Amino acid sequence: TTGGWFMVTASNFARGLITKWNATGNQRNYRLSFHDTPYWRGFVSSNGTLETSVSSSVSEVQTNAWVFAALRYVPSTSLDIWVSNTAGALVKTSNTTSIPASIFSGSTADFSIGDYNAGTAVFTGRSAQCFLSATALSDTLIEMIFYHQFRALFGKVS
Repeated sequence: TTGGWFMVTASNFARGLITKWNATGNQRNYRLSFHDTPYWRGFVSSNGTLETSVSSSVSEVQTNAWVFAALRYVPSTSLDIWVSNTAGALVKTSNTTSIPASIFSGSTADFSIGDYNAGTAVFTGRSAQCFLSATALSDTLIEMIFYHQFRALFGKVS
């Protein structure tokens, strides 16, 4: 599970948020990223080449506003993405089709916040309070992280 708060400051797409991903040399592992449409996506790879993805149902882009996004991979079960919407609610979207039993462990790609593909897909914006967990966090824990960080950033819970 990985995630954090992100502020899009420019309309550039296919940018890494939190990744261990390099398409050159087939070094794909996991990627939480921002795209043209749908905007918020998550990916994992079982062998460094093939990709399994999930796209958030949150369809708006909040320019110059903080957005929480998190990606969870549950082996053989689901790939889930959470994104906060303009109303301040946390929205979960899941893919349960053809989820790999493991993700590629041989990737030499760097762990990165704010880009992927070895610096060729740099996110234009800001990131804060990013996290990476070695386990698949429960829905409750992800929601607790969101609401706790929301309160720390904004001083209230809507």
